[in-house]
Amino acid sequence: MGHLLGIDAGTTSLKAGVFDADGTTLAVAGEEYRLLTPAADRAEIDPDRYWQALVHAAARAIELAGVRSADIDAIAVSSQGETVTAVAADGAPLGPAIVWLDNRARAEADELARRFDATAVYAATGVPDVNPTWTASKLLWLKRHEPERFADAARFLLVEDLLLHRLTGRFVTEGGVQCTTLLYDIRTHRWWEPMLDVLGLDPGRLPEIAAPGEVVGTLNIGRIGAEEAHFTEHELELTKLFAGQASLALQNAEAHRAAEVRARHDALTGLRNHGAFQQELGALLASDEHGPVSLLMLDLDGFKSINDQYGHLAGSGTLTEVGGILALGVRESDILARYGGDEFVVVLPETPASGALVIAERLRVAIEQHRFLEPQGIAARISASFGIATYPDHALSPEGLIQKADQAMYRVKERDKNGIEVAV
Repeated sequence: MGHLLGIDAGTTSLKAGVFDADGTTLAVAGEEYRLLTPAADRAEIDPDRYWQALVHAAARAIELAGVRSADIDAIAVSSQGETVTAVAADGAPLGPAIVWLDNRARAEADELARRFDATAVYAATGVPDVNPTWTASKLLWLKRHEPERFADAARFLLVEDLLLHRLTGRFVTEGGVQCTTLLYDIRTHRWWEPMLDVLGLDPGRLPEIAAPGEVVGTLNIGRIGAEEAHFTEHELELTKLFAGQASLALQNAEAHRAAEVRARHDALTGLRNHGAFQQELGALLASDEHGPVSLLMLDLDGFKSINDQYGHLAGSGTLTEVGGILALGVRESDILARYGGDEFVVVLPETPASGALVIAERLRVAIEQHRFLEPQGIAARISASFGIATYPDHALSPEGLIQKADQAMYRVKERDKNGIEVAV
């Protein structure tokens, strides 16, 4: 049996991994891409960047694995959810992809929330509330504000769907990535017709639905030789056996990858978790190839009052929104994580304290000006207190850097909150 290629398209980078038939990782490579933020609450990207990143990362992973492209016997694709692209009949994008972090569709989400009972939405889709993140809200915005693009679109695709079309020529998707769009009925594994009716969207303008892990394209096999060099029945049976084993290996590899992602990411916000942050900060400082490294530590001001007044579900929603604000405000090279509770950290490579101050102020203002939980009719306001520590000015170890940033942050908390202080 040959080798397997796994593709995972995330929010700011795409990773490709080469595995052997036993699921052993032979090589992993990635390519980052930058989100565009042309206006407040907007996050976009050129959809072609996903394909370019796939081609580059896959080629690099295959090279690192020391195998030939011809040795890849199967490809599996997964991606972030909610990000949507309108495409023509040939799959060509009709404009930028609207990324899941984009919150332009607040009014449309509010309208959908009024039109659908929350219990019915949850029963059909498994989604507990209607907010601007979900694809249905973004499609309604597109219909209202860019009617020509909406009308011209032959299909509306998520990132995984876009890549699968480039690989196979099929418009195909699966419930595992569609379950947070508000378009997919998790009970019937079909498109949710009440939502499509409200959007005025024919199901033929969405991809064909396949089961997660289902084969959606074929690999051609051939024998080098004369035109009449056919396969024997025995060889065909061996090929069928190989295809079944390859499918099983891909499922195992995907399950292993998903477990690794869960182990390194916070389940609520999707950011790196405490353990991943500690590991990456330690590895960065242990490297000989870095300049100044700054650490931002921030604690939310007034978060407890949201829990007390509106309940813990509202608190969880607030933390998720904070994570989205931070993700939009940091750079591709930065390491963003939820430290624990309502504390977050950002590692800023090659950044002195003066540069960290600029980034911290940008994040502080974004949090201060944001209205949280608007889809629930709350529109709460909170702020954040920031502490900054820089290697090698304030500490030489990860532990020392964390301690210094934490101390600086709590000086802000004890003083007047909603501010920034650099370690001493």
